Amino acid sequence: MKILITGANGFLGSNTIKHLLKLNHKILAFSKNSNNIIQLLNDIKFIKCDTENYVPYESIIVDFSPDIVINFAWDGGNNYQDVNNFNQFYKNIPLSLSLLEIINKQNNKPKFIGLGSFAEYGNLEFKADEDQQEKPINFYGLSKKQVKEITEAYCIQNNIKYNWIRPCYVYGPGDVSTRLIPTIINKALSNEEIILNSCETIIDYIYIDDFCQAVTELVQSSTQNGAYNICSSNEYVLKNVIKEIQKNISNDVKISFDKSLDRKFSSKYICGSNSKIKIETNWTPKIKIEDGIKNTVNYYKTKI
Repeated sequence: MKILITGANGFLGSNTIKHLLKLNHKILAFSKNSNNIIQLLNDIKFIKCDTENYVPYESIIVDFSPDIVINFAWDGGNNYQDVNNFNQFYKNIPLSLSLLEIINKQNNKPKFIGLGSFAEYGNLEFKADEDQQEKPINFYGLSKKQVKEITEAYCIQNNIKYNWIRPCYVYGPGDVSTRLIPTIINKALSNEEIILNSCETIIDYIYIDDFCQAVTELVQSSTQNGAYNICSSNEYVLKNVIKEIQKNISNDVKISFDKSLDRKFSSKYICGSNSKIKIETNWTPKIKIEDGIKNTVNYYKTKI
């Protein structure tokens, strides 16, 4: 198939491209830069794109005539300081809408896959399934929810097949450096003292290869319109994940936990059910957290 991917140079986008190329799909990739996919540029069509809409690239998209559009592009949300940045609304809503308007002009309309987040759900007490009412507690989750609702309404009105994917905490080699796991690994490898909050939050972590395989299944399966959680459906206490990192580097790494540093408006339970995607596709997560952390630590060791 012909697949258009925005945000192609990001952690999720670049790894998804690698998986899709193994199945000989043709890729048109849009991103601000190409440093994470530079080794793939001979195998894909890459468009350097730094704009608030895709109108300047309409002819390229129409000529490519994609069968699938995966919209990974998102401005903001990669660290805690970003989650309440109001600019996310100004940039991401017009960007997504312009892409939808272009693909709607095709005679054979492609399936549209948009990237959501568990931040849409807000505070949870139990594993979230796709019927969970969304109650976001920050601008990142709220902006994702609004783009999801706009996408859903637009696709229904224009007879475009769509999926909205909500990944939980995806981790692995090449993750964004400001996120917690790569931050802890890099500090530990540099033998820096690490001071954290209580890290009592319970999180559903999923390894990057499992995430990419789930997206691949949605690309190739005849799924229903609507949202799909992409998560491991496991519960991990964050402190234990950090100790797993420590075990793979050195028990001499100094890590301390201080409850007084806990954030007042952060969720303490972020876990989900993956039963919907498992029922409708052949996907199931395979990578255990111990193996995923080991792979990730080994990756960053090679970068020293």
